[in-house]
Amino acid sequence: MVVWVKRQDEQDKFFAVPFQACASPPMTPTLYQACQRALHVLTANQRQLKAGRAVVFILEEIGYPKWLVRPLTWPPLLWLTELGYYVVAHHRPFFSRFMFKRE
Repeated sequence: MVVWVKRQDEQDKFFAVPFQACASPPMTPTLYQACQRALHVLTANQRQLKAGRAVVFILEEIGYPKWLVRPLTWPPLLWLTELGYYVVAHHRPFFSRFMFKRE
């Protein structure tokens, strides 16, 4: 997914770092464990977003229309966003065949 995001990120807003190589701070032992389970984004104003919320933030920043993406952060759609994230994250090999080409 990182390769796909970087392709879409025409303004070069994102700097991807594998969590194993992230400096401390911002990495903490608790955050390190959380990063093993889900995507995390640290925003310019130091907000930490994870899982579905991080994906929605990325989609907004790379140019998807806010009217389409923002409702995914409102309950009950947020619950579906998070559920969808975890289903895809826990079945990455299956979904990567359809969603992202291997690099």
